[in-house]
Amino acid sequence: MSQTNQIGRLLDEASSLSFDEQETLLEVLQKRLIEARRLRLAKDVHEANEEFKKGNCSVGDANSVFKEIIS
Repeated sequence: MSQTNQIGRLLDEASSLSFDEQETLLEVLQKRLIEARRLRLAKDVHEANEEFKKGNCSVGDANSVFKEIIS
């Protein structure tokens, strides 16, 4: 099943819920997304720290970063 069809099916099913149930579903989904973002950020920070510890990163100010990007 394609992602578009799956989303459409889920939206149709959500439409059959009561207003209160739809609000609860929305709250649960929002909280899950927030937690997923937190986990992704924590993973990214951990990976960045590991790269820094290995010496694969350099420290600099914003101007030096922009100069490196432009060159």
